[in-house]
Amino acid sequence: MFKTTFVSVLASAALLAACGSDPVEAPETFDPTEYYRSFDSAHDMLTSASPAIDRARDLLELAGVLPSYECGEEQRSFVGKMAEDLRVELACATIETQNFGVIDAVLLSTGEATCTIGQVELQGKITVLYSTGDDRTKILVSAMDSTLDAQLAYDVCGDETKYTVHASYEDVHVRLELTKRDALFGGSLPTSGEIEITSGLDTTLVRFNEESAVHGTVEVTFNEEAPVTIPYPMI
Repeated sequence: MFKTTFVSVLASAALLAACGSDPVEAPETFDPTEYYRSFDSAHDMLTSASPAIDRARDLLELAGVLPSYECGEEQRSFVGKMAEDLRVELACATIETQNFGVIDAVLLSTGEATCTIGQVELQGKITVLYSTGDDRTKILVSAMDSTLDAQLAYDVCGDETKYTVHASYEDVHVRLELTKRDALFGGSLPTSGEIEITSGLDTTLVRFNEESAVHGTVEVTFNEEAPVTIPYPMI
C-alpha cells in the first residue's frame, strides 16, 4: 500500500520536472551494506506511516476539490459563494461561514454521516480559513476534528507556493512539505519537498528536488545516520 501512496505523492513532481529533460545517469558510487541497512530502517518507518501519509494525501485531494480562489477577488464575497457551491454539492454536510476581522472561515460538518468529497470519504468537521494580505492569500484547511485528522496550510497569489501538511495515526506523525514555483510559460513546477516521519524517538526524512525526477531517486535519512539515495519506486 505504501508504495502506491508514496509514489502518488511524488508522481506530479516527477512528471513535471522531467518534462523536456534529457536522461541523466544516477551516481555510480554505491555501498550495498549502507544501502540495505538504511533502506530497511527507512522502509519500516515508511510502512508504519502509511495510514498517516494516506490522510495527508486525502487532505491534499480534498483541497484540490474545493473551489479555487481567484487572485484579486474580494475575499468575503468568494467565501460566501464557496459556501453556496458546497451546499449544493454536499447535501450531506452542514455549511456555515464566519468572519473574524481579516479572516473568513467556511465551516463544514457532516455530523454522524460519512460524506464523499471527490475521492475522499470523511466524517466530522472541517474548517477552511482565508486571510488576505498585500500580495498573498493564506489558506488553512483543518481536518483535525474529522476522520482525516490532518491539517494543510498554503498560500496563493505569489510566484512561489509552499504546501505544508501535518497528519497523524496512532503514535506516528507525518509532516509533508512541497514548494512549487510559477513556470515561465504558465503552469507551475515543483522545486523541492520533504516528508518527515516521526515515531517515538525515531525520525525518517525523505527529501526530493527537481533532480529527483530526472534520477528517479530520493534522499533518505534515518535518525542521525548518513543519508542514502534510494530509487523511490522501490519504497
